[in-house]
Parts: sequence; C-alpha cells; structure tokens
Amino acid sequence: MRAIGTNWKLLVVMVLAALGCGLGVVRGSTAWKYFVPRIRLPLMKAPPMRGAFKASQWAGADEMTGFTVNAPGGTLAPWAAHFWVGGSAKDLLVAVETQTPPGGKLLARVNPMPPGVNAHIITVDDDAEILVAPLQKGGQGRGAGYQLIFNAKGAIWQNSFRSRGAGAKAWHGHWKIVNNIVGNRWICRVAIPWKDFGIKHIEGQTVAIRIGRDWMQRGPHLPWQTQWAPHGGGYANVATMPQVTFDSAAPVVQVRQLQDKANSPANIKVAIFNPSGKAMRVRSLVEVVPRDDKPTRQSRILTVAPHQAKIVEVRPVAVAGEPLYTRIKVSSVHGKTTFYSREFSWEINRPIRLWSLNHGARKRIDTAFIYYPSINTLEVRVNLSDLANRQEVTGVKLQVRDQKTGAIVASTTMPAVRKALTRLREW
Repeated sequence: MRAIGTNWKLLVVMVLAALGCGLGVVRGSTAWKYFVPRIRLPLMKAPPMRGAFKASQWAGADEMTGFTVNAPGGTLAPWAAHFWVGGSAKDLLVAVETQTPPGGKLLARVNPMPPGVNAHIITVDDDAEILVAPLQKGGQGRGAGYQLIFNAKGAIWQNSFRSRGAGAKAWHGHWKIVNNIVGNRWICRVAIPWKDFGIKHIEGQTVAIRIGRDWMQRGPHLPWQTQWAPHGGGYANVATMPQVTFDSAAPVVQVRQLQDKANSPANIKVAIFNPSGKAMRVRSLVEVVPRDDKPTRQSRILTVAPHQAKIVEVRPVAVAGEPLYTRIKVSSVHGKTTFYSREFSWEINRPIRLWSLNHGARKRIDTAFIYYPSINTLEVRVNLSDLANRQEVTGVKLQVRDQKTGAIVASTTMPAVRKALTRLREW
C-alpha cells in the first residue's frame, strides 16, 4: 500500500442492502468572587414521569434560569434554559428544559443499551449531565460520587468517582429518564432512588449536585459545556458543586425569568412559595451590577402566607452589550439560614447566530484508525452500534482519497461485520 500523504484522507463507505440509504462569546465580569450555589428546600410529592411536561407539577422543586459556561467568570450561555431540582422521600428529582436548533434538531445518534451496560461514546451527542455526591456535615464528600450522562434518545453513560481524591469505577444506578422534544425545546425528567447513593433518609441531609448541558452545535470550534455553578474546571470537583439541603422548614424558590423574552430589557421574577401550614418570614435580595450603568439592589422582608407564593420582580437598568453581575438570594430574616443563593453574569442581548449546524454529522460512523509510518500500515476499527439501520449493512469499504482532488489513492474491503463491529488489523 502507498504511504498516506499529508493531503490525503481516509473515507469509510457503507454498503447497504437497500439502495438510496446512504456564536459570539458573551463577556462576563471577572472582578467578582463567585460563591458555590446553595439551595435549601422541603421534600415534594413526586411529579409524573410520563406524558407531557408541566411546570406546575414541579412547583415543589427549586427552579434555576440559565446555565453558566464551564469557565471562570460565571457567564450565562446564550441559549434559553431552565432546570428544576427537588426530592421526594424516595427519589432525587431533576428536570431540564433547554433550547434546541430550529425544529428540535438535536444531535442524538447514540442508541440506548440494555440495563447495566453503558452506551457508546455518548459525549458525541447533545447531552445532559448530573453528578451527585453525598456530603458530611462539614461539607466534605463522604468518599463516593456518581455521574450520569444521557442524550435525547435515553442512551446512558454512568460511573462512580471518588469525591475525595482520584479514581473512578463502574456503577449503574436505577435512573428513570423521560425525554420530550417540543418545538425548539428539549425537556428531560430524571428520577433516581436515594438508596442508590447510599442515603436511607434524605430529610436534613446535604448533597452536592452538578447539573450540566453540553451543546454540540454551536460552531466549528469546541462544543460548549455549561453547568449550574459559576466556576470552571472539572465536573467531579465536589468543592465547586452546588449544595442542596432538604429541610421541611424551608420555602421553595423558583427563578422564573431574567427577562420577558430574548433581547428585551431585564425583568427578573422570583417566586417564593410557602408549602407549610403557617406563615413564613423571609428576606429576598436581588442585586444587579451592570458594567456601565447604575447598580440595582432590592432587599425585602416578606411574609408568605401558608400554601401561597410571593413574586419578587426587579427591573434593573441595563443596555445591550454590557455584562450584568447578578446575585439572587433568599434567606431567613437575619440571614443566618440561606434558602437560595446563586450568582452569575449575563447580557440582555444574545448573538444573532446561536447555531452552526453540521447536517452531515447525523450520518457519521464511529471510526478509529492508527497509521504506523515505520511499516506504512493502517489499523482501522468501525463500530456500527449507533447506526439506526445497521442490520441493512452488508459490508464496509475503506478508501484513501486525495483531499484536494478527491481521487481514490487506495481502497479495500473490511472484514465481515460481527456484533456491529469490524476491524482491519493491518492494511
């Protein structure tokens, strides 16, 4: 075989039985010291994990608006996003609603595997992530943390990691995942028993939880990894994971919006719900510090009647193009107990171009190859497990083409496909 030149490329050709099957960066304020988000909320009645998603069924969960870019600066990513965190006596409950390209065109190529088997390279798709680490009273991890990554098809990759130190091992929890794509929104609901994390009784306990969304169709550069916390770095770093405490005496706090619609003036709305049978007094704080305009700081003491909600609405002054450092906090009147705390930076305007779609990405096949220049040989492996019509594949051909002219330099036929895999050890 001829040596592979620098202007050549390897092409994998699928032979099918049936013919014809073939952004701008949002600036963030780095002058602020961002703290780990914290929420404190009561247990809720588990919402239905079937049918259409209804936000009213998640009224007992805290709600956050927007994901921050996984980088220093606490900057919200430009895509619309809401997520809810709650818990029943039995399960951890999470819901995530995020914007998709027009028509709900998510990348979702990896197929689910049987229970107990991790899906194949799931991070090539648009995906969501959840990490959970039970904490000791001092805020340190107990020793084990747990990670889930999943796509809109319900394919799952999961493992357990050490919350103190390095290391990971195989682990499979009893996750229940419901996915819906409605218009330009991907909505997923997740439930998992507390006992899968070694927790017998969740009331009064604190867990570190990281919720993230990975966006694969943002442009020609690296995909964007986004999350709840405003700190960049490793997802498995328990020190930067938001802390969630379940407390029967706490209210439910939901940040419903930051503005009425994209590119409109800032209009922050926070709902504080009292699920108990007696009145509750709390302090709310909304602080917005624009880079160029006058800061807005609203601190109020509220009395919330039993089974009622108070809406806090703040309209800070802001213009397009300036970062807005924002802090939202709900606490006890004297500030000793924090019920909700989150800080981030954002802008009221969004980039004109939010997406850069690669229409050919959905047809890509997982292919790995190694070239050994000393012996002028290729080793190639092709995995068809995520190809929807893989049963129709009768063979796989390899071609090396000139990258400029497209002319075939060399070609061969791969060995027969066995269990969705074919491997050519020497060519």
